Amino acid sequence: MAEKKEVVPSSDEGFDKRFLLIKQVVGEKTAGGAAADWKHIPAEKVEELNGTYASWSAAFAKTAGPHTSVETAEKNSARDTSEPVLRKFIRRFFYDADDVVSNADLESMELPIRDRVYTRHGRTEEHAELETRPHEAAEITRFLVLILLGHRFHLPFR
Repeated sequence: MAEKKEVVPSSDEGFDKRFLLIKQVVGEKTAGGAAADWKHIPAEKVEELNGTYASWSAAFAKTAGPHTSVETAEKNSARDTSEPVLRKFIRRFFYDADDVVSNADLESMELPIRDRVYTRHGRTEEHAELETRPHEAAEITRFLVLILLGHRFHLPFR
């Protein structure tokens, strides 16, 4: 079975690698102005992505070797800031722009391929079944009737 890809990897190393890869592909696909492959991404959003990566990368690089708890806190804060930016960018410009961004593009950035065709599923129903022996069924029925009547008429249960 194939390993399930995450949109944003949970490890910092995986996050850094994916973020850099996305930044590079976006840079290539949006370069060239009018001749760019991806014209649907505004230049200011590409700049925001690059700036966010620069902030993340600087904080992450400080924790590559021996580091202090302050540097770890800075890295964690940078991750907390940059991860939502990256997720929003991916959702808005990759998954919501499925007519521009192909499955091959998603694979080149190691992103999961989304199913773009709605699949109807039949209605599922759950039924609770109680298996009893015939002589127990009568007892259970009497018990349930007493409970229901007791609640309906506020009679004490005997």
